[in-house]
Amino acid sequence: MQAMTAAWASATSDCVAGPTGALGGPAPYSAQYTVDPVTGNRTASTVKNGVSGTPTASTYSYPAAGAARPHAVTQVSATTGSSTVTDGYQYDASGAMTTRAGQAVTYDESGRVSSVVDGTKTEKSIYTADGQLLLRWGGSDGASLFLGDTVLRMVGTTTTGVRSYQVAGISVAERTSGAGGGLWWLSPDPVGTVGLQINAATGVVTRRWMDPYGVARGGVAVWSSNFGYLNQPVSATGLTQLGARAYDAGLGKFISVDPILDTGDARQINAYAYAINSPVSFADASGLFFRAESLSGASAPMSHKKTTSTTTTKQAGPGGGPKAVSDAPPAAGNTRKAEAAWSITNWDSNSPMFTEANPYGDGGAAAEAIGITALVAAGVVCVIVSAGACIVAGVVIGAGTSLAQYTVTTAPEARTFEDGAYATTLGAAFGGAGVGVGLATNRLLVGAAAKHADAGAAANSRSALVQASDAAFKAADDQASIFVKNKHLASATGNGAKFASDDIGQVQGWISRGLKSDAAVFLPNELDDTFRVVVPGGGVIGTKGQEFIRVIVTGDGRVINAFPVNVR
Repeated sequence: MQAMTAAWASATSDCVAGPTGALGGPAPYSAQYTVDPVTGNRTASTVKNGVSGTPTASTYSYPAAGAARPHAVTQVSATTGSSTVTDGYQYDASGAMTTRAGQAVTYDESGRVSSVVDGTKTEKSIYTADGQLLLRWGGSDGASLFLGDTVLRMVGTTTTGVRSYQVAGISVAERTSGAGGGLWWLSPDPVGTVGLQINAATGVVTRRWMDPYGVARGGVAVWSSNFGYLNQPVSATGLTQLGARAYDAGLGKFISVDPILDTGDARQINAYAYAINSPVSFADASGLFFRAESLSGASAPMSHKKTTSTTTTKQAGPGGGPKAVSDAPPAAGNTRKAEAAWSITNWDSNSPMFTEANPYGDGGAAAEAIGITALVAAGVVCVIVSAGACIVAGVVIGAGTSLAQYTVTTAPEARTFEDGAYATTLGAAFGGAGVGVGLATNRLLVGAAAKHADAGAAANSRSALVQASDAAFKAADDQASIFVKNKHLASATGNGAKFASDDIGQVQGWISRGLKSDAAVFLPNELDDTFRVVVPGGGVIGTKGQEFIRVIVTGDGRVINAFPVNVR
């Protein structure tokens, strides 16, 4: 399973003594984990902080095999010396954690955390139509508005701003406003967590330490921003929003199930485990899929939508933390620039659509990196703002009612969105500012709508997603040419995935309708000049109850393979 079993700071450079040997360094610690090799559940841990610290031994309880939610931890008992603390956890029918140590958690329609009741405080969160964190308020750490590479934060009556700067996808600096503000140089670790910053004016170095799962160790450092593990925004609730799901560093788990399942990879069977329990080798800043390689560096682009199949990509999240195999436009705070031209098999949902090399944008299907205004391939502005007095990165924020206009077709200094959009007011959620949110869609629409979205883009910058939409539509229109291997028909022998029919025409019809569905999810594929689409089957279409179809489509619009799959 590749699960990490121990991590420690050794007193010697060779680490031969192991986690039970002498500890050393500026923040000495040791952590040992027991992970069930069959289920991937963490069943026990022993953590020691400091050279002479008292170890804390924890045991983790789960439902019995065959019961509902066998990977959902129900109780953790932690013993330090003679003191034992036991925390219980409860879940809803979908497997999302609703009760945790002194907190109650609720979720929105998309399964993202919408509120956390913590004592007398209730922290609430709102997301863009593309699923990115937009607004968080009500908690003990104030309110935050996430505007791409800029975060505005209000604690009491004090408002501060943080601006992140990146080079080749790596966060190298951030500037803060207000008392004590300034410019800091940043040094991220291999998974994108910044552990060292240098005050550009004074040269003072500040360090902070975390264990591999993101739990703070070695004391609390005074940091210039509220970015933490994987350089994602921290919360006083103890949860970190990693793309689609909230993450609990203490448990080393997500608190809701993975919405995507690749049945061909046994490591994904555990729907809660973070980075297959190997947080040094992998990272999962999207909440959808772990990935490896040099996580804090420039990365190969990936899909504009959910993906489940590769561990050779690196993407940036807020402040340069990785956004592993993302399913949506850029996370709040992301300003990563594209390293490669877009193509049908080379997508990058995390690069800004406007770059120095291409100020007119990468096409209508690209996502605007500032987070507050996002465009999907449907030609719909997912999030816009109400007109007002404050201009941030070309987006107007305020309490007015007229719509700010934005476009993907004009130069940055003259952007407007010619088609307009629907909006709704969030009211006084953040300091009285009225923020309009278009909730029309968070899915990729294909065909004419996608073409319309891209119509005004520069001729040489036609987006990969629009190209993929065209190819998928072409394949769907030529239903008789959709190729399905005999081994995937109902009467075939073997253990491969099979459609619940031997009628090739019926199967072709399922695939054709799915390719035209607005719920189609586009994925990259390992074979050159091809991509994958996971489409709804319109009901049970597989012999094992599968309701989705994975379709392999070529760049020129031909289906060369398709088979039923399970997708959560």
